[in-house]
Amino acid sequence: MLRPQQVHVVAVDQAGLIDQDISCGRCAYNLRGSPLNGSCPQCNMPLVGLQARTPPVPEKLLDDAGTVIADVSCRRCGYNLRGLARDGRCPECATPVAPSVQRDLLRYAEPKYVRRIARGNSCIWVGLILALLSSGLLYAGYLVAPAFADSASDSLMLIAAAAGVLLGAASLFGIIAFFCGLWMITAPEPSVFGARQRDRSVRLARRCLLASVVGVGTSTLVDLLVPPVPIMALNQVVGLTFAVLGVIGVVAYLQHVRSLALRLPNQELTNLAGWLARTLGIVLSVLLFFCVIETLIAWGPTTLDLLGIASSTPVPTTPSAMSTSAAPPTNPLASALVPVEACIGRFAAFILLMSLIGLLRLHRRLRKPLRKQADLAEAHWHNAEVLVAAAPRPQQ
Repeated sequence: MLRPQQVHVVAVDQAGLIDQDISCGRCAYNLRGSPLNGSCPQCNMPLVGLQARTPPVPEKLLDDAGTVIADVSCRRCGYNLRGLARDGRCPECATPVAPSVQRDLLRYAEPKYVRRIARGNSCIWVGLILALLSSGLLYAGYLVAPAFADSASDSLMLIAAAAGVLLGAASLFGIIAFFCGLWMITAPEPSVFGARQRDRSVRLARRCLLASVVGVGTSTLVDLLVPPVPIMALNQVVGLTFAVLGVIGVVAYLQHVRSLALRLPNQELTNLAGWLARTLGIVLSVLLFFCVIETLIAWGPTTLDLLGIASSTPVPTTPSAMSTSAAPPTNPLASALVPVEACIGRFAAFILLMSLIGLLRLHRRLRKPLRKQADLAEAHWHNAEVLVAAAPRPQQ
């Protein structure tokens, strides 16, 4: 930890930025990537008592003349840059060499990519706040409304209805902002050779979340149409399948956020993202498990009869029978599970609420560091272009 009364010798990269993990003495912020003579990005405490030292020889990728002396792949095309000058360009794709010889941190990534991640994180944070607050107020109004329904005047009822519409619109806007932020923050990193394996969680999160949103939304619309019993039974199975994809997508998304926190780097946010991935994965899986059990008990016989696997209960074939209510058949076992589901549901709802609060805290604390990394990335790539432009050209 940095203490103003002491002198600390730290590693500094070519751009004059701190190149090792050292915490601020006031707020414990990781100062890696901050200017040596600047201030803490978190609390603005001046960084005094720091002295630069050269990195150890085994970690050097450049010699004293600025030539690459190790096997370093171009970040865009994978060309081996050994023997090229730091202020030069890759002969295959003309990308500056300087960004390729840095560590895999966000401040060295392409600025547009880092800026997009920062915007996606802000959209997620704003969307979560809007959706949770508006949904909570709507639910509170739903609980309180019956007590005032008889004594309320027409004008008050009109105001309550307008407030409900506004809160519903705010909740919908928050959900849209949340999923737009998810799409931006899970964008694959462009122009990075060999990043396909690392971006596996990104692709998994995008595909599973998109499929779950479309599938669960379609299943909900089918439920609202009150279809015949066989179609309703199949719709329940399809909806659960897409819900499983949603759980997988949420865990993959949080694992991706954890990898972003590692590239800040910020160990506290990394641990928080990992805890959220484990907690939400377990809670959502438990809830989904009980939903599967309940669906199998309630709709299993109807589904098996429809598929021709079992014939214990005849499937209605007449038009009048096919158009009856889509309520599931009564089952004594399903009734016996109601108290157990209620108890587990309350506990899971509490854990889920704590996890959502942790998710809000995670994205709120990521806002400032991500914006800082985007600014550093723009400065770093600008300096790389300046180095290339200022480098002497060989004589023809």
